[in-house]
Amino acid sequence: MCLAIYKPANIKPDWHRLENGMCFNSDGAGFAVAVDGQLIVEKGFFKFSDFKKALEPFGDHPMIIHFRLATHGGKNKRNCHPFALADFGGPDDHEPVAVIHNGIFYQAANDDKNWSDTWHVCRDVLHPMWLSDPSLFYKPEVIALGDGFVGMSNKLVFLNSKGEFSIWGASNGHWDSGCWWSNRSYEDYRVADPRWSPKGKSVTAPYCTSSGVHDDSDRYYREWEKKYDEEKKAGKWKDYSDAELEEFAIGSNDSVMNLDLELDRRSLIIANELRDIGTTDREIEKIYLEDGQGGLLDELASVYQLSVTDVERHVDSRMREDDEDYSELTPVVWDADTNEYVAIDQH
Repeated sequence: MCLAIYKPANIKPDWHRLENGMCFNSDGAGFAVAVDGQLIVEKGFFKFSDFKKALEPFGDHPMIIHFRLATHGGKNKRNCHPFALADFGGPDDHEPVAVIHNGIFYQAANDDKNWSDTWHVCRDVLHPMWLSDPSLFYKPEVIALGDGFVGMSNKLVFLNSKGEFSIWGASNGHWDSGCWWSNRSYEDYRVADPRWSPKGKSVTAPYCTSSGVHDDSDRYYREWEKKYDEEKKAGKWKDYSDAELEEFAIGSNDSVMNLDLELDRRSLIIANELRDIGTTDREIEKIYLEDGQGGLLDELASVYQLSVTDVERHVDSRMREDDEDYSELTPVVWDADTNEYVAIDQH
C-alpha cells in the first residue's frame, strides 16, 4: 500500500491519523521538511514514538511524509522514503528536491534487487531530470506529462527547500483536512488482507495493535505470524501469487483478475502488448471490465497511433503465429446503439 502525504505550512500534524498510517504501512517511515531555505530529510523510523519525536519540531512547516509497505527491495532505512535526488550525485548548487511514492512501478528497472522500484525510478528517470533542471517537477506542462507517467495508481510527491511542492497523479489521491493523502490507510489500523478467506470472503484482519506501532510491536508480529501459520494449516488463508499481492498493495479494494487465466486468447495477446509498453494489469483489468476486448483494442490503437483495423491485423498475425489454421477475424465496427463492436456483413 504505502501512504504518501503532503502537509502544507501552518497545518498541524494529525498524530492519530499518522499513527494509523504507520501502523498500516509499517516497513519504515520518513519525512522531508522545508525550513528556512533548507530541505531536511529524515527517514528510517520503525517505531511511531521515534518518528513523532523527530517530526514534532517541524510541525508548522511544509513537509512530505511517507509510510512504507514494502513490495520490492529490502525493508531497511535506505529504502525508506523520501529519496533526496542529490544523493544520486550532482552539483552542490542545485536546488535540493525530495520525492515520495505510493504505488508500484512495474516498468522500472530491477537490476539491483536490494533496492526498491522507487529507487530505480529515482536513479533512472527523476535524477536525470533534476540534473537538467530542478524546477522541472513544478512546471504545469511537466506535471501533465508526470500524470501520464504515473498512470491510474501511482503517485509521486515532490518538495524543495523553498517549500514548493508538486504531485504527479494527484487525482489518484485526495485532499482532507488541508492535507493531500495518497489513500485512506490513515483511517483505521486494520487492513482487509485478500488472503484471509473463510467462506471465500475477504475480511478485515489486524496487522498491528490498536495503540499503534510501539516498542512491543516485535512481540505482536511474532504472535500474529504464529496465528497465521496455525490458520493457514486450517485452510483459512488462500494462497495468492506475488503479482496479485503486489496489485493489492497499490491500495485499491477492487478485485484483481488473473489476466493470464481469465482472458480469452485474443484478448490476452492485446493485454500482453499493453503490458510490454508499461500498462499495469490493474489498468488493463479496468479497461477490459468497462469496455471488453474492444476497449483493449482502442487503447492499443491509441498508444500506437494506428487505426483499430491496423491493430486488429497485427493481432491476427500474432494469432496465426500460434495457430496456422487461424483465419482473420471478421472486420468489426462500433455500434453506438448496442454499445459494442459488431461484425461487418461483407456479402
